[in-house]
Amino acid sequence: MNEVRAVGAEAFEEIYPLLRLFPTTQMSKDDWHRMLFSTSWSDNPQRGYALYSGGKPVGFIATIFSKRELAGRLEPICSLSSWIMLPEHRDGVLALLTPILKLRDHTILNPTPSPTAYEIFFKLGFKPLESERFIAPPLPGPGEARRSLRGSFSRSRADLDLELTGDERKLYQDHSSCAAAQHVLLRHGERRCYVVATPIHKKGLPFAEIQYASDWDLFWEHRLLAHAALLPATRAMALLVDKRYSVGRKTPLGMNWPSRRLYRPTRKVLEAWTGVQVAWQMARGYPGDFGRHVNAPYVWLPLCALFLLPFIDPRRPFRLLHLDLLVLLAFGVSHFYFNRGEVFTSVPLVYPVLLYERGR
Repeated sequence: MNEVRAVGAEAFEEIYPLLRLFPTTQMSKDDWHRMLFSTSWSDNPQRGYALYSGGKPVGFIATIFSKRELAGRLEPICSLSSWIMLPEHRDGVLALLTPILKLRDHTILNPTPSPTAYEIFFKLGFKPLESERFIAPPLPGPGEARRSLRGSFSRSRADLDLELTGDERKLYQDHSSCAAAQHVLLRHGERRCYVVATPIHKKGLPFAEIQYASDWDLFWEHRLLAHAALLPATRAMALLVDKRYSVGRKTPLGMNWPSRRLYRPTRKVLEAWTGVQVAWQMARGYPGDFGRHVNAPYVWLPLCALFLLPFIDPRRPFRLLHLDLLVLLAFGVSHFYFNRGEVFTSVPLVYPVLLYERGR
């Protein structure tokens, strides 16, 4: 009888014989364990789903859980990897994938599907994330060689520990133990770009695939430095970059390579709007949509005070001018509610001010 189980790190030894069936001869047992069963950045103990038959695993798909900030929200991500089924048990494919499809509150990524896997996941409702990757050979364009001389790079663990901060530092700490990940810090003056790449072979040719860059503008300014830094470890003849990060970039002999990636967005309800807020995003009160920091109380209130102070006469506190000024500032009350997305409160508050001004 077939049974699908969620498996954790304790199941590695019984899953490993399946992983050995992949045509990836360079992956050692420790490499497989580090890549799929030792994700220190995740607080989710699950490492994948396995299909068991007769008490033995006959199919497996890895689930790598993480959290990333998307559209200003911290969203749970499930990245799929290393899907394998024994040929005689491929009728259990749907049973193995069903628990993944039930992860409604996760965005699910399938970054490296085989052609067969692509068709299966596409029919299950996954959407194309990427169709091509850009190949950037180490050939300088106009001014690139000169620009590279003004920059520098480091692969030193000490430099990375010292210079990386915030999210980049955490990302480095989480992946520094991964044997495949190559870490580079590009520098130009006060600017920094943290780059993570992995070696990959296409048609037998070595490439370095850029998995992450903290500053894509700086990366493209110094892509030759990035290539030089990655060359000893990857022997890459070119860099591979997702097409969405290469739009508008021109490099000599650069070309696109077919590479399909899939994702399924979260199925949870993130927002619900009615009335005019359905059609008008500006009426929803998203933080920073208008004015950004200018609307913060520590900026707005001092500006109001600066507007009032030149006209206030403390010797004549009941001047009509003072009332005029206060009425003008009353627009700020409506503005406050507008920034919060409470348009049905904001709009009526404008009318008393307008009526007063009409009367004056």
